Amino acid sequence: MYRMAIALLTATLPLTGAAAGCRVSGTAYDMAGKPTPSVVRLTNVDSGQQVFAATNRSATFAIDGAGDGSYRIDLLSHPGIVTGSRLPVRSIVGQSPVFACDAGARTQDVHAEVDY
Repeated sequence: MYRMAIALLTATLPLTGAAAGCRVSGTAYDMAGKPTPSVVRLTNVDSGQQVFAATNRSATFAIDGAGDGSYRIDLLSHPGIVTGSRLPVRSIVGQSPVFACDAGARTQDVHAEVDY
């Protein structure tokens, strides 16, 4: 019983640590400035750690970052397939400027810079 309680506590530590960081929300826009459902990637430019999220039907998203620091949001293309394989790939079609974020909430939209 004691070992199981330790295992459960240890398994939840990474989850509680990630929640202490920055929470970023925003909207993804296409080149025409219309909200577009997509996948976004939040990157901590200091550590390189990345978190992915899909937008909802309204093209809004909310992502928990990993600690304080400088972040960037990438707007990813719809998945394509590499010729001769079954590997889905995505391209970066837009990026937000790098922004500082600490424990708390931040709003940051991202716009497509190329048509996808």
